[in-house]
Amino acid sequence: MFGLAYRDLLPAFAVEALDEGPEQYGLMLSMIGLGSIVGTFALAAQASSRKKGAIIMAMAVALGASIVLLSFSGTLAIALVVLFAIGFVTAFRGRVASFHMLTSGMHPVGTLLFGFIAEATDIRIAFRISGVALIGIIGVLGLWRGDVRRLA
Repeated sequence: MFGLAYRDLLPAFAVEALDEGPEQYGLMLSMIGLGSIVGTFALAAQASSRKKGAIIMAMAVALGASIVLLSFSGTLAIALVVLFAIGFVTAFRGRVASFHMLTSGMHPVGTLLFGFIAEATDIRIAFRISGVALIGIIGVLGLWRGDVRRLA
């Protein structure tokens, strides 16, 4: 819910925050894809790790932080670097199928919520709230459900 809404709001971010057009938006999506490919290889290298739960939680926090960083990017070049990082960390979300399905099912709700926030305030504010909310939820989950951190 909090970690996926940025993708649906990315066209508005490209226009409103970066003053870019459709070609640059396509480049932005390409950087997410490239980051996902690199992240998939990094994930494969972690296949034998005994700290999978901690890695997944760290990547979820990194996704929230990356969305917040994206909201502060003022140029296309900075946004592209951050979008690569976002693609990288989202590759780890698929590690746990149930977690992926939960976040995918809540995706439209998050898009609606953060779309309203973006319309009422600013697209950058919506991204910041989304990222901070994701970090907060993962923090609470990590404290409340220690068994998630200990996934092997």
